[in-house]
This record gives sequence, structure tokens and C-alpha cells, in this order.
Amino acid sequence: MTGDHGRRALVMRGGWEGHAPVAATDLFLFVPYTITMLPEASTHPITAGIADFDLVTEQYWVLTDDYVDVLATTTQKVRPWDPWHREVTSPVIWTRRWGSGKIFVTTPGHSLDVLRNDSVRTIIERGMLWASR
Repeated sequence: MTGDHGRRALVMRGGWEGHAPVAATDLFLFVPYTITMLPEASTHPITAGIADFDLVTEQYWVLTDDYVDVLATTTQKVRPWDPWHREVTSPVIWTRRWGSGKIFVTTPGHSLDVLRNDSVRTIIERGMLWASR
């Protein structure tokens, strides 16, 4: 990774790998999927009290490293036109500390409909507060 994207990925410790089309010929990539909260999420100030929830939006395939604390994941299903042959689970919500700073990342939020979802809105609000303190 080079340039600004590479520096952002270094600090966030994650990068967008891509997403698959809804069908073999589709260009618009909104799919139904579940955000699965991990056990660590139950006590984290960003995600405490939030259960698994479903969205219809872009489902990103994200690569991270061991320096992040993952709070929730999503699983890319295998469809007949996909090039992969097994499900792939990747982070959807994670945090990271960088020096004296805090970093919060969540991938949902592509459209206003998604931002109006109570769980998404709560996670974003709490994440901003957590990172600012």
C-alpha cells in the first residue's frame, strides 16, 4: 500500500479488500447479511447491549491484523458465481490503540437507510465517544 491509503491502513490496521457482486452480472452491491457480535463486544463500551443484527447494504471483505480488537464480524457466503469456494469471515467493527490515541472502525454506513438503523447509529455514536476520550 502506498500514499494516503497506505498510511490510513497502517494506522487503522485494516484495509478494504473488496466485495462480491449480488449476482454474476450485478454492479450494485447491496446484499442482506448479519453482523455477528463477538463475546468481547458484550462488555465493550461501544457495543455493550447490542445483539446481532441484519442489514441490507454493501458487505465489505476486510483484512486486518492482530493489532486490532475485533468486536463484530460478518461472513461472506459462497454463491455459484463467486470465485471463492468457502465462506469468509471478516471484521465489521474493531478498535485499536495507536500511541496515546484510540481508533474505532465500523464498515456499515454506506447509505442513509443504514445510518438510520438503531444499532448502527448507536455503534457510531458510542465509537466516536470512545475514541475521543
